[in-house]
Amino acid sequence: GTGTAAGSSDQFPVTIEHAFGETTIESVPERVATVSWVNTDTALALGVVPVGMPEYEWGGNENGTTPWIDEALEELGAPIGSENAPVQYSETDGINFDAIAATTPDVILAAYSGITEEEYDKLSAIAPVVAYPETPYYTSWQDSAEMIGEALGKSDAAAKLVEETEQAIADKAAEYPELAGTSFIYGNLDTTAGADQISIYTSGDNRPKFLKELGMVQAPLVDENAPSDAFYLTWSPE
Repeated sequence: GTGTAAGSSDQFPVTIEHAFGETTIESVPERVATVSWVNTDTALALGVVPVGMPEYEWGGNENGTTPWIDEALEELGAPIGSENAPVQYSETDGINFDAIAATTPDVILAAYSGITEEEYDKLSAIAPVVAYPETPYYTSWQDSAEMIGEALGKSDAAAKLVEETEQAIADKAAEYPELAGTSFIYGNLDTTAGADQISIYTSGDNRPKFLKELGMVQAPLVDENAPSDAFYLTWSPE
């Protein structure tokens, strides 16, 4: 792999606090592995090609990625199938510890994830782990960018990325003023899932957060029925 965080704007070591304590990264990571989603996207947006990343087995394309990941890898000289491409590992059955260890990472990014403390401990035996701040799958994309930027020595670039993305969202929202105040429910319908055919994302999830950034309002019944620490709830088809 080609993972690199060249051009660090930060002083090392850095210490990052998270749900399981804190992680100290002694020097600029050269080999970066990711788990879950979001973390890969953010590393690539900061110009860092992971040495290992999960396959996107739900909603992914023929490369096991997404169009924007393919575009970023192409721009960074590491397209899927090339010698510089990241190793891809399955997460269908949970964290793939052996595959991650085989990439010999300097850091493992899990700022947006649902890893348990036991999984965090196992991953920490491989390399320093950047876990989520408080609640599984609740990390905003802004917080993910800040934490990952700090871990990679790219805090300034991460701050600029957040600023530019927030401006892009605001500019697009301004083009559609009719969205302001419109209520929504963001969910999935899976007719093969038996009693759990319908799932609804809660306020802690990034999908509703994004629609709120466009000026929309989540329907009150979601928060009225949502568990305090879950990113989704199931709803009866009836």
